[in-house]
Order: sequence, then structure tokens, then C-alpha cells
Amino acid sequence: MNVESNLVFAHSLFEHDMSDAHLIKPTGNSDLDQSIRTMQQKIVDEGEIPQYLEALAWMFVSKSKETQSDGWLNGAHACSDRLMTKWSTYSGSLLLESYLLLQEHRFSEALELAGELLKRDPTAQAHMIYGDIAFDIGRLELAADAYQQAMNTKPSAEAYMRGANLNWVLGEWGQGAFNHPFSQVDDQ
Repeated sequence: MNVESNLVFAHSLFEHDMSDAHLIKPTGNSDLDQSIRTMQQKIVDEGEIPQYLEALAWMFVSKSKETQSDGWLNGAHACSDRLMTKWSTYSGSLLLESYLLLQEHRFSEALELAGELLKRDPTAQAHMIYGDIAFDIGRLELAADAYQQAMNTKPSAEAYMRGANLNWVLGEWGQGAFNHPFSQVDDQ
């Protein structure tokens, strides 16, 4: 694919209400703004590569959090739509779409998709998004199990914070939720 056809692709990548949402250019000078512009240019120069679209989508999610503006999620949705259309079995597509469905409070769809992700690629990130969805719908035992699996798969501050938050919500600080102490990795 040459540069000209990549430009056509980049401008017509998403044929819906947010047709050019992935091309939204941040005007700031932050590192994140520069990263977004760089990734957008990579997509123009090199074409549609799922890892690039996924990375750009997560950058838009970060920009949305940084600016506290959901408008940036349009870019993430546009990237996710393209990923789910062309690479629906790619783990990054499933993780991103699960996250975006959770943000839209489409809980049953998000939980189903995150469950599919866990079957295909049971990473710590997959367990955490599954736990987050379960937490938000009040299925706290399911959330506790998912967070514990995340900690067992790849111990991280991110996984431990989720467990600690669950304990705090339950008022069981130091006692553990549902017999999950969240203080160490299971040996299993």
C-alpha cells in the first residue's frame, strides 16, 4: 500500500458517525499529544495494523481521562470498531471493546466479551477487566475471583489495588473478601 492509498484509507477508515474520529489531532504539546500524532502518522504511513489501532485507542482513552472529556473516547470507539470488524479474535480488540462497553455501562455485553477474552487469552489484564465489570454490576465474589486470578497470573500494583479496593468497599480491610486475602499470590 503506497502513501497515497494509506491517506485515503486513513481518511475513510471508519464509515459512520465518527468517520474521522481516529484522526482527531490534539493541539497540545504534552507527551501524550505527541504520541497520538505520531501513532496517527504511522497509520497513515504504514496502513492498518491492529497493534497501531489498539495503541491509538488506548492513547485516546488516556487523553479522555487526562482532560476529563468523553469526546476523546470517540477516537477510541472508532479504533475499536475497526478492530472488531477486521480482527475480532485479536485479544487487544476484545480487551479494548470490553473496556469501552464498560464505560458505556453496557455491562452484560462487556461481561460476555470479557469472558470470551478470558477463554482465548487469560492474561492479568483480561482478569482485571472481567473483575472490573463484575464489580460494577455487584457480582463481588466473581470480581474477587477475577482479581485473585490477575494477581496469580502477574502480580502488580494495579491488580493489588483492585483487591484492596474491593476489601475497602466490603469493609473487610485486612480480613479479605470472600476468603481472598489479596496480600499474597496463591501458590496454585
